[in-house]
Amino acid sequence: MYRQQIVEQVRQTSRGRAGSWRRRSIAALLLPLFFSACEDGSQSAGQRFQPPALQVRVATAAQSQYQAKLHVIGSTQSDETVDITASVTETIEKIHFRDGQTVEAGDTLVTLSQSAESAVRDQVRLAFEDQQRELQRLQGLRASNSISQTDFDRQETAARVAELRLLEVDSEISDRTITAPFDGTVGLRELSPGALVTPGLRITTLDKTDPLKIDFRVPATQLDKVRIGATIEARVTHDSTPFSGTIVARDSRVTAESRTVEVRAMLPNPYGLMLPGMLVRVTLYGEEQSALQIPEQAVLQIGTSHYVFVVGPENRLSQQEIELAGREPGWVYVNRGISAGDRVVVEGTHRLSDGQQISVKGEDAEAKTARRDEALNSRDSTG
Repeated sequence: MYRQQIVEQVRQTSRGRAGSWRRRSIAALLLPLFFSACEDGSQSAGQRFQPPALQVRVATAAQSQYQAKLHVIGSTQSDETVDITASVTETIEKIHFRDGQTVEAGDTLVTLSQSAESAVRDQVRLAFEDQQRELQRLQGLRASNSISQTDFDRQETAARVAELRLLEVDSEISDRTITAPFDGTVGLRELSPGALVTPGLRITTLDKTDPLKIDFRVPATQLDKVRIGATIEARVTHDSTPFSGTIVARDSRVTAESRTVEVRAMLPNPYGLMLPGMLVRVTLYGEEQSALQIPEQAVLQIGTSHYVFVVGPENRLSQQEIELAGREPGWVYVNRGISAGDRVVVEGTHRLSDGQQISVKGEDAEAKTARRDEALNSRDSTG
């Protein structure tokens, strides 16, 4: 506004003295001087009203021990599992278990109807005993050479055939008595006494759930965290109590479609708190390493790169690219890009720029004293 008034006044003076070439010459000489004075005044005013430096909070990067973690999703499986079925077509005579009961190997679970087989077995046993008695009688006669060797061999063969026939009938009866093949817990029964079962028709299930298998897939790039004998943690939900297990095996090849490797861990489950078929969150742990720890909010991500603002001399910022080793809730661990003792800005990083001068707020007395002593030592060494 001040510049416009001066220009207008000069123009009026020029028009009023149009006949005077001397006035016009003076106006032409004075006009640049007025412009220069206005620009100097404007710059001085800008310097006088320069806004104060932005106040920020900082944190100091400190060396810390960090253990890399990998979180994957897995599913639980029984250590042993089987469907309880019959191997013959027969009706159920009796069920010997309750739903969810714990049984031991060899316990009778189901008895199928076997009355006809029992009757046949009695007949076969009588025939076997008769053949055995005849064989014993002929043994005495053979010792005195009262019968030929051919007659004795014929009777010995007949006794052996009767014994095999008895074993065959015993096997048929055994097929009608279903027992537990291993220790475990039976599921819900699906049939009742009197029902007709056929081979393959499920009566119930039997699972050995202590220990429990956990199968999960790990990216091929993270195989350094898969070590046989290494400890894993499994959680049913994010906040649930973790169960500790041990890696026991991994697949011999990488799946081409997903570039992952299937891994198996065994988890003690003495109280049956986890069941087969559950979806669990598995945590694997890498080797412990040393890294710099800083607050997570100090990190500014641009694309796939990560940056922090480091407070340098005269409180000027330097934007530094960093390499992350890993994360924990509220914290990040840095491999490269900053040094221990560096102060990084932890709030308002989106408003900052490289080279900007800031003012640190909320700094503790120890940090101030440490930097003052460092400055004094530096001045003494240069003086």
